[in-house]
Amino acid sequence: MREPKNRGQKTRCPKCGTQYYDLGRKRTPCPSCHRASLIEAGTVAEVSLRIKRGGHNDPDQGWTDGCATANKNGAAWLDCEFELTAGELAGKKFRSLIGLHTPKGAWWGNEGRRTIRNILNSAHSLLNEDYSQEAITARRLKSLAELDGLTFVAEIGVGKGKDGLETNELSAALTPDDERFSSKKRTSVTDGVSSGLGDMTGKNPPKLSEDTAFTPVWMSKV
Repeated sequence: MREPKNRGQKTRCPKCGTQYYDLGRKRTPCPSCHRASLIEAGTVAEVSLRIKRGGHNDPDQGWTDGCATANKNGAAWLDCEFELTAGELAGKKFRSLIGLHTPKGAWWGNEGRRTIRNILNSAHSLLNEDYSQEAITARRLKSLAELDGLTFVAEIGVGKGKDGLETNELSAALTPDDERFSSKKRTSVTDGVSSGLGDMTGKNPPKLSEDTAFTPVWMSKV
């Protein structure tokens, strides 16, 4: 007969009065308060991206400037923080990973490349099928560090964290072909001037990279 799991001491939340077990940990958040603090799954909002740098570099893969995080098993990812930029939830933050590689197979890396491509498309109001020179330039990054500070439209989901508690996560980066995109995209695409993208209206076209042979994986459809 399986022995019952050790649920630790029963405690009461001083904020909401809910009783819960601390699971034997010194700091266990109140499940009720934690659940109430989550952004509702399916919420669509404009967010700003920040990379929590893990210090891992692999120039052959295009991972430079210490942006990637890796573990001893060979998996690599971007540890990202997203902050909502407008509305009642402005300033609310959540974290989510963007996969780069895992020895277990290609799926995680492919999903990461698709996510990066969609973030760039969303940030610069590009359709996935747009292969104009301006669109190609917008998807050509010298470093993943250039993702830092990008603002795009995100669908926010809810998943399970390492501690078993529910946590917010990036569900998808929405692009102009999604009807939910236009209602949330507030930042002008011409804001890309500061990152060297030029005026995406075509009046002040961006300078193309001199390295025309360099084709980042997120430029391709995956």
